Amino acid sequence: MQTQTPTSCPTPDKGRCATKEAAQAAAQRMRLRVGRLLEPYPCTCGWWHLATTSSPALPVNAVADPADVARLQDLEDAEFRALVSADARGQAPSSDQLALRHPGTLARWQRMLAELHDDIEDQLAHRSEESTPGIGDWRRRARRYGQALTERSHECRTLLAQTPPTQPQPTQKELRRLAGEKAIDRLIAAHGPEFAGYLAQECAQLGAALPRHVAKYLPAEAA
Repeated sequence: MQTQTPTSCPTPDKGRCATKEAAQAAAQRMRLRVGRLLEPYPCTCGWWHLATTSSPALPVNAVADPADVARLQDLEDAEFRALVSADARGQAPSSDQLALRHPGTLARWQRMLAELHDDIEDQLAHRSEESTPGIGDWRRRARRYGQALTERSHECRTLLAQTPPTQPQPTQKELRRLAGEKAIDRLIAAHGPEFAGYLAQECAQLGAALPRHVAKYLPAEAA
């Protein structure tokens, strides 16, 4: 049983559960009361909370338009950051919501969510001693926004875990090597005897055996 006191919770007013199983049971109880199933997510404080912000209203089995994905990938960081913030506030259009959740933008979405969360936490810490009019309302809005970012981060991690790993792209060195091999194959096919003669001379000087696929271009006595 977890007995440690959680610290640095971004949403200290939310209920907390020690395990995912306990949070799922609490979500089922809440479903009977509020009529919808809330989603458990792990908090940075070590406990489990229930997501209370509305999930994006996306059509079932909807797929992002490749043009929208490309548009988001071409955005400057400031524009992408604004889009991520709008999504967390529930203000982004469905086309942008789908594009954010495409495998091609998940890593950038995750990075920007972390930056936004760190920023709101810094603001809360900086204004923790402030007592100006309206500061209480601002803190409540800021905490709700931070909570939404945390829940979106959980969603993003879940989607990343479900995304098949991509094959690594070849390096420029590997591409040049492949190009060289193909060029040699074309050279042998076009000028087999001449190429074979040069290679036979170099192999003879080094004491190396001539490759069979090259030796076939030489006269039998030379090979």
